[in-house]
Amino acid sequence: LIDADMRRGRIHRSFGFTRDEGLRNLLLGEITLDQAIVPGDHPNLSVIGSGRYSVEAIEKLGNETFRDLMAELRQRFDRVIIDSPPMLGLPEVAMMQPVVDGNIFVIWAGHTPLSSIKTSVSSLKTGGEKVLGFVLNRLDLSASTSWWDGLIPFLLAPAQADDGGRAGR
Repeated sequence: LIDADMRRGRIHRSFGFTRDEGLRNLLLGEITLDQAIVPGDHPNLSVIGSGRYSVEAIEKLGNETFRDLMAELRQRFDRVIIDSPPMLGLPEVAMMQPVVDGNIFVIWAGHTPLSSIKTSVSSLKTGGEKVLGFVLNRLDLSASTSWWDGLIPFLLAPAQADDGGRAGR
């Protein structure tokens, strides 16, 4: 599990370590992969925190430094999950697309604007990127359903025919 949100990373809190070292330091060559990996609280879970904010490290997400890191992680682990910052307005997600296998959206029920969800998903699909699914959190089943009613048809809609044949990629 990698916290790639170097602006507001929070995964370190869940696992009880500091944000002082992590992906930032790894991308800048300040620490090794073995130094960056923190054992998770389950036998098959390892974590790399975000480290502190750095423009230089964020820029490395789009070059061979991150590509090489992902290749090494794929050799060591069965699954690599990257927790990224929100997609809209920040370049990190787009920079990582060439080396990720797909995207899972985490949606805050009733809070994340439907227009943002639709724009993000459409942007990825237009670029030929794979959307693997959605995680809906903080769902209050007793709340108004107007937000939910607008989301369901969008999430369940089949891939558009004008995607250049990339939907099954």
